[in-house]
Amino acid sequence: MQNRDTFRRRVAGSAIGSFVEFYSFLVYGLTAPVLARHFFPENSSIALIATFAIFAVSFGFGPLGGAFFGYLGDRIGRVRVLGATVLLAGGATLGIGVLPTYQSIGIAAPIVLLLCRVAQGFAAGGEPTGAYSYVLESAPSDQRGRWVTFTVTFAWLGPTVGSILIVCLRTIGGEQAYTDWLWRVPFIIGGIVAVIGLWIRLKLEDSDEFEQATKQEMAPNPFSRVFRENRRAFGLVLLLGITNGAAAYTINGYIATYLSELAGLSATATLVSSAVVLLLFVIMLPCFGILTDRVGRRPVLLGGGAVLLLTAYPAFLLASTGTLVGAFAAQLLLGVPIAALQAGFYLASLELFPTAARYTGHAVSFNLGNNVVGGATPLVCTVLITSLNLSTAPALFLIAVVIVGLGATSFLPETRHVELRDSIHRRSGGTRGQEAGTRA
Repeated sequence: MQNRDTFRRRVAGSAIGSFVEFYSFLVYGLTAPVLARHFFPENSSIALIATFAIFAVSFGFGPLGGAFFGYLGDRIGRVRVLGATVLLAGGATLGIGVLPTYQSIGIAAPIVLLLCRVAQGFAAGGEPTGAYSYVLESAPSDQRGRWVTFTVTFAWLGPTVGSILIVCLRTIGGEQAYTDWLWRVPFIIGGIVAVIGLWIRLKLEDSDEFEQATKQEMAPNPFSRVFRENRRAFGLVLLLGITNGAAAYTINGYIATYLSELAGLSATATLVSSAVVLLLFVIMLPCFGILTDRVGRRPVLLGGGAVLLLTAYPAFLLASTGTLVGAFAAQLLLGVPIAALQAGFYLASLELFPTAARYTGHAVSFNLGNNVVGGATPLVCTVLITSLNLSTAPALFLIAVVIVGLGATSFLPETRHVELRDSIHRRSGGTRGQEAGTRA
């Protein structure tokens, strides 16, 4: 096991890249109404839908990025790939911040905006799997939940910082200045933070777990190993990712637009409520991570899903009141169970795959479920509200995907004590047998 300073550098290097990724996605979500005004020819619900469509389309490139970076990550190492993903994500975020508007360059503006989002989506296809796998493979075996969720916490700290930054810019500069040009500042800052992340990552080295696994059994092609030996894990992560992604992007981006554009809450009040709840979220995440080390991944996943099933509809009823108290209560009702889902999902989904094929298997299945469906959540919710003329329509969508996740969790083996080198793919028997087989 590496010394404590080396481990801390690895966690820091992983965390800062995750921070940049989630920060950039949240900033885009919170800035969507402003982007709609600047990058499309008319200020209407169609412009907002188009802005969210770009948000959703970019996630379609997540599986491609996952396949590309996953293959490289399993073949040449986690560290080299993580340097590339943070550089690409940061460059695209900076690009949005300096992009000319529709009024300046016409139709080229939304096209280039789409290209920047595609680059972000492609990078995001490899970033979380690589960062969390790197920490998972570096952490003590009985503290994997604690340290992986600590890294996930930094990903969610990105939205928290983004929310607070936008509140400050709106308050200090005023609404008009923010709408005119200050909206660019958060994107530019995201690009600068990415450079710092790249500098840290260039000084890291791969974990002993990865090095020993690849020396022991380097798969000729990680794709063939995944689809030959890990089909069940692939399917479970895909289905669980649908719930995780839809839940994550509901609280991380869409709910803010819902509160300001549909419920009529002021932009400042919306951002204050979002920032406070996200701050509570980042406190809850490592607590649930520690809980997964004590009671297992599966119970935390089941508990989070069951609670969210009960709170989704009341949350959107409260959000639709257009009051600050209603907004805070709604986001809290969503945030607590979603934090539990996040903690259980990332641990279990990573531990389902063996080290030699983890990056490839997890990145592709995670992106197909979590990012494709999750990234479409704002668009789906906006279309549902418009077509059904029902303010609580997003709750119905969330309930549907939670049911999918609970169904998948019922087939999920417990992975808390699994050996990372082999994971569960060589275990025999049913779920109960696999769970028992992984316990030390």
